[in-house]
Amino acid sequence: MFETLQDNVLTKPFYNAIVRLIEAAPDLAEFFIMLLIGAIIAWIVKKLIVIVFKFAKFDKYAYRVGVLSLMKRTAVQRSPSEIMGSLAFWVFFLAIFSVSINALGFEYTSNLAIQLINFIPKLIIALLIFAFGYIISSFISRTVLLALINANFRMAPQFAALLKILMLIIFAAMSIEQLGIAPNVIIATISIVFGGFILALAIAFGLGGKEIAREVLDGQLKRRKEEIDKEEKS
Repeated sequence: MFETLQDNVLTKPFYNAIVRLIEAAPDLAEFFIMLLIGAIIAWIVKKLIVIVFKFAKFDKYAYRVGVLSLMKRTAVQRSPSEIMGSLAFWVFFLAIFSVSINALGFEYTSNLAIQLINFIPKLIIALLIFAFGYIISSFISRTVLLALINANFRMAPQFAALLKILMLIIFAAMSIEQLGIAPNVIIATISIVFGGFILALAIAFGLGGKEIAREVLDGQLKRRKEEIDKEEKS
């Protein structure tokens, strides 16, 4: 009797596990088949996205707004079109994975799939917000830099760089808030950073306002004098 009880205690869990595995075999097969088909379709979508973006000369526009310079700094070897294709691949693949995981029929995996499906749009929007923010911040910082250089402002590069960093921080905070990650902490952090930047800027202009005003006026007067000299010579 003891041997029978011992055999049941030792073998029953393995037996139940094998039975459950056999029962789940069709669902597992369906899961892997759907995953394989999804990976193939995602790969095709990736190639199509790359072709379309290259045909639309997306890499050329990315170079104009400074995206390629950022990629070189981060040691990214792919072109912007290839990155967009890879992004489309993973978004599509994760969507297929979320649908495929429901085939297993487990409540936990189903809830996980639902959360993943709900998270994917937030992730896409967050990435788009940050990408848009980088383009806008690069454009504005370059515009400000050119304007300050034309005014012979000595701190033009530093000021433009600080402006770009501030705008990137704001857009990064907006992206993180879109993901729903500690929104209260993000809002408090960005408020402190923005307030500190404005305070430092006010102090800098307050202490060096005369010097800055003099440099700006001297630059304008110098440029005006050069124009007058050219008119007199002509």
